[in-house]
Parts: sequence; C-alpha cells; structure tokens
Amino acid sequence: MEQAEQSLYIKIRKFLRYLRLYGFRRTLSKVQARQHMKKRYENLPNISSPPKSGGHIGLIGCGNFAFSNTAFYLHKNYGNVIRGAMDIDIQKAASLYEKYGLRYYTDNAEDIINDPEIDLVYIASNHASHAEYAIKVLRAGKSAHIEKPHVVNHDQLKRLCT
Repeated sequence: MEQAEQSLYIKIRKFLRYLRLYGFRRTLSKVQARQHMKKRYENLPNISSPPKSGGHIGLIGCGNFAFSNTAFYLHKNYGNVIRGAMDIDIQKAASLYEKYGLRYYTDNAEDIINDPEIDLVYIASNHASHAEYAIKVLRAGKSAHIEKPHVVNHDQLKRLCT
C-alpha cells in the first residue's frame, strides 16, 4: 500500500514504531525520505560554478535508501563528506543536494566519476546498473561501494572481476 493511501492511524502507528526502533533523528530522516521521493522543483537549486571544494565522496543513485541510509549515516558520522550526487531523476539529486549540503548535483554519472576530488563512490542506483557504474568507477582509479546486489547476471560478474 502506498504511504499516501494509508489511514492516519496506520501512519501514526508506523511513526511510533520507527521511534521505538530507530530513535528520533533516524525516524525524522525516514519521514523526510518519503517527501524526498515525491519532491518536485519548479526551478532547480543553483549550484556555484565551479562547485565549492570539499568532500571526497560521490553518490550515484539518490532514492529512498541513499537518502535515509547512505547519506544519513555518512553525514551523521563523518560530517559533510559527500561532494556530489547523481541520479537520472535530477529532482532526487537536487533534493539530496539541498538536504545534506552537497557541493553539486547532476544527472550525469560521468560528472561524479571524473571529478578529481572524489575518491570514493557509493552506488545505490537501479540494481541492474550497479555493476556498470562500478566498472566505470574502478577504471577511473576510484574506490566503489556497491549497494547489493553487486551484479544481476553472469556477464556483469565477469566484467566486474576483470
């Protein structure tokens, strides 16, 4: 059932369960992630050109998991270390950019992969694209952290391992 279709009673029970399981900050992040997935900009946020320096992590894929897990914990534990975010839906990349104070956002993975200040790329995109992005990241001499599954077929596994 879609979140918007749930009754207020169900939403409140879910919120209280999340509070008990995760605590206030993480619950708030999970609630904000729901809004993040639906957010649409009339005018996308401005990015300074060239992007400000700082941060050494790139994020490919800006969906719910990236917003409420990857970015949340990186920001909570290490501060403002995410430099740039990429998603094929530029709206999601812009939303994550605003929430976590990144240096830039894009809908082109090459911007993240070719950024000389990024040395680690978290890949949290569509499952079928994990290996493809990881191969490009590794060939660029950077480290890759791939959300599971790493591959979806034998050919991707062979190419990722070479």
